[in-house]
Amino acid sequence: SAYTDTSVSVRSIRGEGSSTASTDGIGIRLLDRDGTIINNSNLTVISRAQAKTYAKAHSRDYHPTAVATASSDSLARGILVGNGNNLLLNNGDVSVMSYANAHAHAYSDENVGVFRVEEAHGTAYANARAFGIQTGNGNNVITNNGTIAVTEISTASVWVDTEDNDDEYRTTRATGSAVGI
Repeated sequence: SAYTDTSVSVRSIRGEGSSTASTDGIGIRLLDRDGTIINNSNLTVISRAQAKTYAKAHSRDYHPTAVATASSDSLARGILVGNGNNLLLNNGDVSVMSYANAHAHAYSDENVGVFRVEEAHGTAYANARAFGIQTGNGNNVITNNGTIAVTEISTASVWVDTEDNDDEYRTTRATGSAVGI
């Protein structure tokens, strides 16, 4: 979600917020053929991506800019295979989860002090992966005989403000990965 607030009495100001979130998921898939997957139950795959921004620019006399950008991306899997010649077994459980959270807040206020353009730019990027058996490139044989639990949580958060008459540019990045075969 993106929220932008601008308030002005005389001149132009800019408040801009943008957020993007993507996710994947899966939970057993056989690509590029050949195959055989036997799991025998309890497969849980959760993939969640969240991106939130808040941008506010405020001025009575000058041109402040507040830009907040948040982007998150998440991927889980829970058995995927690919490129042929596969045989998997597992025999139960496999619980895969992936959470990516990005939050950016930018605030620019030019009402006092040095009269000039003030800029607040905040960028947050979160990326989480997780697998729980994936493979690829053929000739795969995996057995396991039960229980693979993989969890990855990535959270990136940034707060930028220019109330003290300066320009601020901040970027925060959280990445992650958790595999499980």
